[in-house]
Amino acid sequence: MSDLINTRIDRYLIQERIGSGGMARVFRAHDTNLDRPVAIKILHEHLADDPTFKERFEREAKLVASLNHPNIVQVYDFNAVTRDGFPMYYMVMSFVSGKTLRTLLEERAAAGEPLSQTRALELIAGVANALGYAHALGMAHRDVKPANIIINEAGQAVLTDFGIARMMESSRLTVDGYSTGTPAYMSPEQATGLPGDPRSDLYALGAILFEMLSGHPPYGDEGGLSLMLKHLNAPVPAVSPHLATDNPALDAFMQKAMAKNPDDRYQSAQAFADDRGAGVTGASRPPPLAPAEPPPSGGPTETLQAPSTAGAVEETWSHRRIPLPAILALGVLVIVLAGVVAFGGLGASPDNDTPTQSGSDTGSQPVSSGGALYFTSGFDEDDEYRNNWIQGSLGGVLQEMTSDGFYRLRSERLATATTSIFNPDYVYSSVSIAMAGTLEPESSPEGAYGIAFNYRDQEHYNVFAVDGRGRYSIWVRDNGAWRELRETEENWTAHPAINPIGERNALTLDIMGSFFTGYVNGQQVVRVSDDTFSNGNIGIYLATHSEGVTSVLVDYYQTYPAAPPSMTGG
Repeated sequence: MSDLINTRIDRYLIQERIGSGGMARVFRAHDTNLDRPVAIKILHEHLADDPTFKERFEREAKLVASLNHPNIVQVYDFNAVTRDGFPMYYMVMSFVSGKTLRTLLEERAAAGEPLSQTRALELIAGVANALGYAHALGMAHRDVKPANIIINEAGQAVLTDFGIARMMESSRLTVDGYSTGTPAYMSPEQATGLPGDPRSDLYALGAILFEMLSGHPPYGDEGGLSLMLKHLNAPVPAVSPHLATDNPALDAFMQKAMAKNPDDRYQSAQAFADDRGAGVTGASRPPPLAPAEPPPSGGPTETLQAPSTAGAVEETWSHRRIPLPAILALGVLVIVLAGVVAFGGLGASPDNDTPTQSGSDTGSQPVSSGGALYFTSGFDEDDEYRNNWIQGSLGGVLQEMTSDGFYRLRSERLATATTSIFNPDYVYSSVSIAMAGTLEPESSPEGAYGIAFNYRDQEHYNVFAVDGRGRYSIWVRDNGAWRELRETEENWTAHPAINPIGERNALTLDIMGSFFTGYVNGQQVVRVSDDTFSNGNIGIYLATHSEGVTSVLVDYYQTYPAAPPSMTGG
């Protein structure tokens, strides 16, 4: 969305990008009517592909806008506008100047100095206040994490992104067993695919407090599935060993806050805050949390449902230790990205625009037997996956994170390309991939970028791409030979949905086994089948022509379960 800077959306002048997440980009903007700074959250375009999203967006935005609490970011406005023929959903919030708790914790970790117990408890009290207020109105957050907590200039914790997890609930973005939330702070019930409730928020709050005191989350991350299993089965670790003195009361508090069974946890934010203030520090019991004021007359309310009926919850949690086969059967899908990026050689022929091999091996990776990961990388400072992208310069190829939150891929190697592969330990057979990028003006118009998939090594993979002339193509490379999967006379085909060089394109690719459906800016451009490869790694593709460099700014890269085919066959 680099083209949004210095443009207007309704009465809001977009000034700079300040954050990103799995659902949206966040910009600082100026409200020209009220002459004040605001933060505007613009949702990723591919979310609108789901026909139920508009209704869900409006419902959740109204609910969130009804919240009015000093520890919750205030939503002022929301709307959907049409831009370049496509819907754009946005929410306008108060602009909170400060840093996220994630940034603060990273700074302390780098300095080797965890937060003091007093400061940690102060910040947790603010978040508990926010949750208590929202829970009393029937709203659970369901993705409480340090990146969603802003420390304002007064040093107070302010919680953001209420309603976002519920907006993610659609047939396209979630399936049975696929969990919204963030694995390091995700409750056991969410890890098994249940939606979560206020007790899930308090579990996450306990995990955050553990990290604030110890300098790291309660469970290490040797791998995504391993982390989820620890939340489900591993005992809650003691935090005392990380403190200057033993504190049995704090350990007991953490055991209750992060109990595997939701019924064994604190049942309210007030109870959490009471033990946090009295049982942990030995101080007098703190005053009650601020009572929840009802929304304005006629305002929306939400009836909060528990993860399931009482009988089902009892059955689910009657056995604390859930075996691995049961976890896999539930489809526990992990959002953690940990790996390296491999370089492959792929380019555009100077004669016929056919991708050709560069002839140099820059580090291809074999396909492994690992499972699939589902994640979003937004390339901002708060992006928890930022460090899993290669940065640096190698053989005329530059990869860097820009100060305004983009991933720049730039190649000076003529008639070749670079394929940056995500985490080669993980393999995808059916998956949806969404990314957005802008070909920078310095590039050759024939320069191209897109999605690499079914990647096995630099001689065996597929690619779906667009170029600077508003064209698309979809290829398979098999044993060093290229084949355009549409088997047409032209290798690159113009389409009115595709923007030219200097303008942003959002690409989505649905992979269902051997069937591939490609979208650009919300419009389907290609649907083909090919059974050359049944699975492989995924990543980003960048190609140069015989003249000029190619440089692309990538906004985000996201994977989620593939959308099933329609029953209509259309």
